[in-house]
Amino acid sequence: MNGIVVAISGGIGSGKTSLASALVEHWKVPHASFGAFVRSEAAERGVPIDREHLQDLGETLIREFGWDKFCRATLQAGGWTTGATAVVEGVRHEAAFDAISKIVSPTRCVLVFIDADFKLREQRLVGGSLGQDLAKAEAHSTEQDVKSRLRERANLILDGTSTLGSLVAQVHAAFSSD
Repeated sequence: MNGIVVAISGGIGSGKTSLASALVEHWKVPHASFGAFVRSEAAERGVPIDREHLQDLGETLIREFGWDKFCRATLQAGGWTTGATAVVEGVRHEAAFDAISKIVSPTRCVLVFIDADFKLREQRLVGGSLGQDLAKAEAHSTEQDVKSRLRERANLILDGTSTLGSLVAQVHAAFSSD
């Protein structure tokens, strides 16, 4: 894989982290994560590490930094360098995808969306460290673009019920020649 940034989006519990980790392992590339960046900021600021506080902090960081700085900080925290292939996990806003695309240009940035129904995602969250009421979490403003805009803009939509190996193979087949 040379010169492509794969941005991953999908609903809470859809498998974004699992897919990102598998792609990073498969391709041996940097892994930038909006969630990891926000959690590191939460730790520095003494903000509790639960979904509601993290969602609120994400909004605060966007207001404080602006999209460009927020996305650059996330990419930098993940070890991305200019022109490098990377996986960016947890794209929740159309503006974030647009900012990442501009930052990494002329490297191509593609959006992969993992589609998984509510029931499956709810089952995946049971007992998780950030688990809570999925409907409440999805009502937060940070999730609004995920429900429609990002899925519509995706270069590739994956079935979240597929095996992880199948998902990796589909992404690889779709973009390995880029």
